Amino acid sequence: MSVTSTIANVYQYTGSLLSLSTGGLLNVSVLNTGSGAQTATFVDDDGTLNQASDGVSTASIGGGTASTIDYLGAGTASTVTLLGIPLLSVPVMAFKVDGNVYLHFPNGLPPLSGLMISFNIDPGAGFNLPNPMPICLANGTRIRTARGLVAIERLVPGDMVQTLDHGLQPIRWTGQRMVSRAEQMIEQRLRPVRIAAGALGPGRPRRDLQVTQQHRILVRIGTAERLIAAKHLIGRKGIALSPVERRISYHHLLFDRHEIILAEGCATESLYLGEQAIKALPGPARREIGLLFPMLATGQHPDAARPFLTRREAMAERVLHGLGAGRIAV
Repeated sequence: MSVTSTIANVYQYTGSLLSLSTGGLLNVSVLNTGSGAQTATFVDDDGTLNQASDGVSTASIGGGTASTIDYLGAGTASTVTLLGIPLLSVPVMAFKVDGNVYLHFPNGLPPLSGLMISFNIDPGAGFNLPNPMPICLANGTRIRTARGLVAIERLVPGDMVQTLDHGLQPIRWTGQRMVSRAEQMIEQRLRPVRIAAGALGPGRPRRDLQVTQQHRILVRIGTAERLIAAKHLIGRKGIALSPVERRISYHHLLFDRHEIILAEGCATESLYLGEQAIKALPGPARREIGLLFPMLATGQHPDAARPFLTRREAMAERVLHGLGAGRIAV
């Protein structure tokens, strides 16, 4: 099982590797910034780069051929003033591929008023790659619980949530992922789907609802209930891909079973521990969940609360990309 992740703000470094590793000053001219930031797509076993990734994990720069990496470390970079004082630190990660050294600045380059950058890179510090396809609900979404509607970011393990099939159920695990504007711009799959109030019927949802593209909504086809990915509903009136946000926070809710919960009055799924969903979680989250659900280590996965509507079936029901409501009831 591996994780594929694309990052932005990657610059080729042409200076001394010794200077970089010892924290020496770097003139910005040794950063290949003339052509702007590049992207890098990594394939890693658990989504965390470290020294164990050397010769195993791969990276392709700007969509080029993938090659194995030599991980150099992570830390901070600071602008150095004309008086030699380092200021305004930002995070940085360094790696080598095909003989070239690259620096990744997750939050962008530090201000360059001093024209020099000082580095503090720890070879033993790992770097968590951004989760490529989280399946969850956006910050501010109100969930029906034992104590009424509660914003999802305020829920914690042990809180009792109303489910469609099993009444009130305790949350076993919660997760969060912040997605920056830069990540959304380079990886379109990270942009949320916005479901306008009432787009799925009266009071469904009660307020605008934002979910990840793979997050599933409960629908009916005739008398059968199915779960359909939100991206397959795009094109229905009031349902569209959201514009790129400055940043957005996504939240997971995990229960003993895959459950149907009520988000802003809309029936939707909790986190489903299927193979693809697990691959989309960062390594630390997978380890936490693995302790709660030992069955995952043997390749077993829990049953889904409802059958999933595939892309082909969704197309047959004419719900994709503005083709109309078809026979889907929501």
